[in-house]
Amino acid sequence: MSDTDPILAPHLSYTDGGSLGFDEIPKSLRNLDQWVLWREEKRDGRTTKIPYQPNQQRAKSNDPDTWCSLSTAREALESGDLPMPDGSWTGNVWGLGFVFSTSDLIVGLDLDDCVEGSKLTPVAQRIVEGIDSYAEWSPSGDGLHILCRGVKPVDSCKALDVPGMKEIEIYEDGRFFTFTGHRIDGRPRSVNVCRESLHEVCHWAFTDEDDEEESTPSSNGTPERDLSETEIWDLIEQANDDKIQRLWSGDTSLYDHDNSRADSALCCKLYFYGADKHQIDELFRQSGLMRPKWDEQRGNQTYGEMTIQNAIDEVDERHSALTDDSAGDSRTANGAPSGDGQAGNAPGMPNSAPFWYFDAEKEKTKIERAGLIQFLEDHGFGKLYAESDLDSMLVRVEDNIVRHTSREKIKDFVLGYVRKVQPKREAQVIDALLRGANVYFSDALFEFLSPVEPDFHEDTPEKAFFYYENGFVEVTADGFDLQPYSDLDGVIWEDQIINREFETLTDEGPSGWDWHEHLLNVAGHDKERHNAICTGLGYLMHDYKDPAVTKAIIFMDEKVTDVEEGRTGKSVTTEALQYMGSTLRVDGRNFSFDSRFAFQEVTLDTAVVDFNDAKKRFPFERLFSLITDDFPVERKGKDRVTIPFEDSPKFALSTNYVIEGKGASFQDRTFQVEFADYYSPRHSPKDEFGHRLFDDWDADEWARFDNVMMACVRQYLRDGLASYDHVNIQEKKLRQETCPDFAEWIRDFIELGRRYDKKALKKSFQEAYAPDYEDMTGYQCTTWVKTFARIYDLDVSEPKSGSTRYIVLRDTDEK
Repeated sequence: MSDTDPILAPHLSYTDGGSLGFDEIPKSLRNLDQWVLWREEKRDGRTTKIPYQPNQQRAKSNDPDTWCSLSTAREALESGDLPMPDGSWTGNVWGLGFVFSTSDLIVGLDLDDCVEGSKLTPVAQRIVEGIDSYAEWSPSGDGLHILCRGVKPVDSCKALDVPGMKEIEIYEDGRFFTFTGHRIDGRPRSVNVCRESLHEVCHWAFTDEDDEEESTPSSNGTPERDLSETEIWDLIEQANDDKIQRLWSGDTSLYDHDNSRADSALCCKLYFYGADKHQIDELFRQSGLMRPKWDEQRGNQTYGEMTIQNAIDEVDERHSALTDDSAGDSRTANGAPSGDGQAGNAPGMPNSAPFWYFDAEKEKTKIERAGLIQFLEDHGFGKLYAESDLDSMLVRVEDNIVRHTSREKIKDFVLGYVRKVQPKREAQVIDALLRGANVYFSDALFEFLSPVEPDFHEDTPEKAFFYYENGFVEVTADGFDLQPYSDLDGVIWEDQIINREFETLTDEGPSGWDWHEHLLNVAGHDKERHNAICTGLGYLMHDYKDPAVTKAIIFMDEKVTDVEEGRTGKSVTTEALQYMGSTLRVDGRNFSFDSRFAFQEVTLDTAVVDFNDAKKRFPFERLFSLITDDFPVERKGKDRVTIPFEDSPKFALSTNYVIEGKGASFQDRTFQVEFADYYSPRHSPKDEFGHRLFDDWDADEWARFDNVMMACVRQYLRDGLASYDHVNIQEKKLRQETCPDFAEWIRDFIELGRRYDKKALKKSFQEAYAPDYEDMTGYQCTTWVKTFARIYDLDVSEPKSGSTRYIVLRDTDEK
């Protein structure tokens, strides 16, 4: 009996439309095409569960052609297209089922009616705790299913006389289990190797109570290996293990015809299926691999004795350390990706064939390169052709997260894995890796990794997505909503995960929230300008690139001064983007477009390039093609790559000046917003709020910030970029492109529709500011007048009469 607290039953029924826990389904099962649908039907007066295909045709537990992937089954269940109940069946919903096959060595136990009152019966609890693997409640809520890796250790499939339950069944092939995904609290999220504990528990369940004492587990928890050679071969035949059959016949082709590796593999297989040292030796001598070398001395042992012992150590160490799912499940309790992709520190790792073996003849551990590549691929490593069809990057895809990796990180992962699973022979394996490190961790070897083609989860024209620790937020024109990661239908970059939890605060008013008040302040509490700032931020955070809306968002000062002052909150406003996505902030004063490597830090997951504090006369036209077309990137020592337009970043600029530009090309590529002078060098946001924005916030203030930013995105999706009547942009631009004196003079002097002699016009300006402009040429004066007309959207005509040349300015709508 268990001495632990009783496991409480949920007292829920999943046969009446209860949701399936897809997020709890072990990772290793999700990748198997062994799923079916089921429904309860009446057959010969009794209710039974019938398997179906998604096309509503009957499925068969012994016909893989009638099974499907989990995603296909889930799509069918969630489509709403399945027929409603009729008189032939008793349930009112379709369910999910998993089919057992000997190809994967997964065994399932079904405990029926094992709940008494509000908790499991003692015997049921003993079985659940004895098998350290995934266990879930059955659809009725009164029974449970356990899935583990191993070989069915008993001939019987059903035991009827087990106290504390109606019956217990065990299957490994030709049957399906209903699947709810409602994991029993405290049980593993993975389907683990449980060969010995499965053997032990089945003795508890399938032997008479009078015999129970002699089948009690030994003090170290390991049952004696008391199988006969016939029983061992029965287990092998039940498992339909092609590899051991080929090894038995003397076929070494699976191991590149390396006899030593084949010897070790056969010994590992025999030990796995229950043979002890003596039986392994006896059986090996009957195999096609037997040769005189088996009895040759190697120090104090023969080659055969050494090979057997190394095989036993390897299997014991791997099975005691490994589970078939990675790192215990790298999601938080709420289902969010943890973002922790570092290898070697996890409590468990995927069950993968080792890439090393012991060469008994040479008495040393060796590394198999093909096995190392397969091992890395089993753990999610691969090549991604993202920025170029010719040049790939090393990545790791795990739990819907794509992470950049490197040779060094892969080396750390491999060494950590070895230390985890080979504590007895760690030094020998690591020494073998170090001896050939220039081969095993080389670019040349990693070129043999298979390409990965992940299906990225991306923003759409109508939706934006933000990925937090506790779920992802979907934003539309109608609002925003936090959703579980189980509903995420694609992969994301690691850098996209925002390192905090999201809390919906739509029921609270934003008045008094730091970020809400800050955006009002920089807008001068002007509603239209506030809308422009909010939609500008929303545009930058919406990761979808619309070819019809290609803008750089420009934040500048409203105030007209002859000295550069700034400090109006522009930089802190664009800094907010760094807390919402992958934003690259560059020094706008010292940035040089002439450098070949100007944008070498831009990557495929860069969402925004933020030119902070752009200098006077910033060469904005150099950004024209980058805003509207593909984005070429050249990095030192690497080939030039091109990021497609749809994946390229957007641009933000903050400046104390105005960004100069002419014509429709400039207008089409800019969205300019003036910041009021609410803040200044004499009154900062810290003075306003009593603390620093961002750095001094607690979790509550960050939650308010997130809600304001989601509202900005929603507003943009609903309204687009909201324009307003600019205050001083034209005057500031005129002062910057001519001079302050001329800007002041021409606005007071010029009269629209009047014809001015160009020479007289120049003389009038020179006399007004004598003697500062004595050297002004007529061409310069005319150019400045035309600049004034362009900035204020006026028509220009230049009539002449004889030798006198005139200039006339008119409103564009005048006929």
